[in-house]
Amino acid sequence: MSHASRNNIGAYLATRQGLPNLSQAAGSRNGAAIDRIGFQSLTLIDAVGAATGTPSTQTHDLKIQESDDGSTGWTDVSGAALAQKTTATAEVRRLDFNLAGVKRFIRTVETNAFTGGTSPAFPSAAVVVLGGSDELPAT
Repeated sequence: MSHASRNNIGAYLATRQGLPNLSQAAGSRNGAAIDRIGFQSLTLIDAVGAATGTPSTQTHDLKIQESDDGSTGWTDVSGAALAQKTTATAEVRRLDFNLAGVKRFIRTVETNAFTGGTSPAFPSAAVVVLGGSDELPAT
């Protein structure tokens, strides 16, 4: 086990899969519930590949939702959404967010929309990095 220090940032962070890597067509998909108890902040990382299927327009949205029990009552967390992506190019985007006042469980939600094209999709994945752990090392 590593000890927390300025040279070991990993002791202060925990990573969770927000959404697995997938080529997502139009529509929405929800990530699994993440228990964020003991963590005070997050960085949401959105890795999106170039749109496939040559759509004439495309949008990609990624946001965080919260729940008391991790299975019901999911609602959007105010301010915890990346700006809508409207370009067909690949990019990595991130959002830093303070979890003060957010319920115990969170999840990522991705929504894609396309106009035209042949079976258009965005290959994408999301990672949630939790920080500000109450205990070190973070797990």
